[in-house]
Amino acid sequence: MGMDVYYHDIVDKLTIGNATRVQSSSSSLRLSTSLRSMWTAARRTPNLIGQPEFALMKDGVLFLNLSPRPRGGP
Repeated sequence: MGMDVYYHDIVDKLTIGNATRVQSSSSSLRLSTSLRSMWTAARRTPNLIGQPEFALMKDGVLFLNLSPRPRGGP
Protein backbone atom coordinates (compact mmCIF):
# COMPACT_ATOMS: atom_id res chain seq x y z
CA MET A 1 0.00 0.00 0.00
CA GLY A 2 3.02 2.29 0.12
CA MET A 3 2.55 3.29 3.75
CA ASP A 4 5.22 4.10 6.29
CA VAL A 5 4.26 2.46 9.58
CA TYR A 6 5.31 3.97 12.90
CA TYR A 7 4.49 2.40 16.24
CA HIS A 8 5.08 2.94 19.94
CA ASP A 9 4.77 0.15 22.48
CA ILE A 10 5.89 -0.29 26.07
CA VAL A 11 7.00 -3.83 25.15
CA ASP A 12 10.11 -4.22 22.99
CA LYS A 13 8.73 -5.94 19.90
CA LEU A 14 10.41 -7.04 16.73
CA THR A 15 10.03 -4.51 13.93
CA ILE A 16 8.62 -6.25 10.86
CA GLY A 17 8.62 -5.05 7.25
CA ASN A 18 8.37 -1.31 6.85
CA ALA A 19 7.37 -0.70 10.50
CA THR A 20 9.53 1.73 12.45
CA ARG A 21 9.48 1.86 16.23
CA VAL A 22 9.46 5.38 17.69
CA GLN A 23 10.59 6.18 21.21
CA SER A 24 7.50 8.01 22.42
CA SER A 25 3.79 8.16 21.80
CA SER A 26 4.11 11.89 21.05
CA SER A 27 6.48 11.03 18.18
CA SER A 28 3.93 8.68 16.66
CA LEU A 29 1.20 11.32 17.09
CA ARG A 30 3.27 13.93 15.22
CA LEU A 31 4.31 11.60 12.38
CA SER A 32 1.07 9.85 11.52
CA THR A 33 -1.75 10.70 9.14
CA SER A 34 -3.87 7.89 10.53
CA LEU A 35 -3.73 6.40 14.03
CA ARG A 36 -5.17 3.27 15.57
CA SER A 37 -5.39 3.15 19.35
CA MET A 38 -5.41 -0.33 20.85
CA TRP A 39 -4.43 0.23 24.48
CA THR A 40 -5.46 -2.44 26.91
CA ALA A 41 -8.40 -1.09 28.83
CA ALA A 42 -7.74 -0.85 32.54
CA ARG A 43 -8.76 1.45 35.32
CA ARG A 44 -5.23 2.88 35.34
CA THR A 45 -5.32 3.84 31.65
CA PRO A 46 -8.34 6.14 31.22
CA ASN A 47 -8.14 9.25 29.06
CA LEU A 48 -4.82 8.44 27.38
CA ILE A 49 -5.83 10.53 24.37
CA GLY A 50 -7.18 13.99 25.08
CA GLN A 51 -6.91 17.55 23.82
CA PRO A 52 -3.09 17.79 24.33
CA GLU A 53 -2.57 14.64 22.24
CA PHE A 54 -4.97 15.76 19.49
CA ALA A 55 -3.08 19.08 19.37
CA LEU A 56 0.08 17.14 18.42
CA MET A 57 -1.61 15.39 15.49
CA LYS A 58 -1.54 16.59 11.90
CA ASP A 59 -4.58 18.39 10.50
CA GLY A 60 -7.03 15.90 9.01
CA VAL A 61 -5.66 12.87 10.85
CA LEU A 62 -7.85 9.75 10.93
CA PHE A 63 -8.04 8.49 14.52
CA LEU A 64 -9.57 5.10 15.32
CA ASN A 65 -10.02 4.12 18.96
CA LEU A 66 -10.19 0.32 18.97
CA SER A 67 -9.44 -0.08 22.67
CA PRO A 68 -11.93 -2.24 24.55
CA ARG A 69 -13.78 -0.77 27.51
CA PRO A 70 -12.71 -2.02 30.94
CA ARG A 71 -14.91 -4.66 32.49
CA GLY A 72 -17.35 -3.22 34.96
CA GLY A 73 -16.71 0.28 33.57
CA PRO A 74 -19.30 2.77 32.38
